[in-house]
Amino acid sequence: CLLLQLGALPDGTDEVLNIGGTDFILSGTTYTNTDVGSFLVSYDPNTRTFTITPDGSTVATVGAFETLLQGITYSNSSDNPTAGNRTVDVKVRDAGIDKTLQ
Repeated sequence: CLLLQLGALPDGTDEVLNIGGTDFILSGTTYTNTDVGSFLVSYDPNTRTFTITPDGSTVATVGAFETLLQGITYSNSSDNPTAGNRTVDVKVRDAGIDKTLQ
């Protein structure tokens, strides 16, 4: 699976991550196994962590994960967004072992 750990979200519900064409509000909303193409996406706003897994009907290739990851976009709809960088740490979990991507 693919794990995305978000840094601080100073603008709350104005901050959105789009994964595979689906918008995920980053503050206060929990998502569980949201179908995004051939992946299931879950999000825990308390830990600011996305978990992305193959949907079970297919085996996801490295290329499929790469394409999904490269297509992720961030948006902030605030009229006065807080200045500063937003960060996302990416990890791959295979057979229970985490690998941080650089």
